[in-house]
Amino acid sequence: MIPLLATFLACALTTPPPTDAPVQRSGPTPVSSATYTWSWAPAPADVTPRADGGWVFTTDLGYTVELHEGQLVAYSAWLEPCPTHEVGWIDLFVAPAYAGHSVMSNPAASRRPLVEDLTALPTQTLPPVSFDPTHVCDVGALFARGDRHTRPDGHDMMGTSITLKGVWKKGEQTQPFDLSTTIAHSAGTELNASGTGTHLEVEVRRSLDGLFDGIDLATTPEPRVLRGVLANLVDHTTFVARRTDD
Repeated sequence: MIPLLATFLACALTTPPPTDAPVQRSGPTPVSSATYTWSWAPAPADVTPRADGGWVFTTDLGYTVELHEGQLVAYSAWLEPCPTHEVGWIDLFVAPAYAGHSVMSNPAASRRPLVEDLTALPTQTLPPVSFDPTHVCDVGALFARGDRHTRPDGHDMMGTSITLKGVWKKGEQTQPFDLSTTIAHSAGTELNASGTGTHLEVEVRRSLDGLFDGIDLATTPEPRVLRGVLANLVDHTTFVARRTDD
């Protein structure tokens, strides 16, 4: 084992040092501005609209969930710069940084958190952001608690990331719920942009698909219910990116 490790380290340490040229996974042309749009996919077949507003979900565990009211804070979307060198053997020993750890200091991140009505599912496009020309490799989105930067003014999501009100049913059981949490969650993936140009149009497309799946509502504590809902939301978040000439 020791000789094998020694050979491995010798190969790694004799690898030529990386250059400062950025990895160009997103193409040879850096981008210098971006526009972010928060959107929702059409409701899937197992999610139907309620006559007086909201949605009815049929979950994989046999629950019928009526969502009467709900709000979500779409806090920020961002582009992540490419690493300045190709990943080598030594990089395998170093844990990667969390992509969303410095959203508000990232010049390519949106700066206008929004409260979204989960019964209306609005599409909202944010003002464009400009930054120094940068090669970008990843894209992400953060759902987090509202603060003084969050719009609209007078919102009631200060310190809260998501609220859900409604009732669930299973067999003879019927239980109303009124849930809220400060838990944050983020989605992210490698950037895959179509087109050409130095401006990126990024659509963060969420879905109600499977929102309550995998959650045993009768036995799961409330904080874990909302953690599960946010995890399902992230799992069904996709990113559509297109380069343009602005």
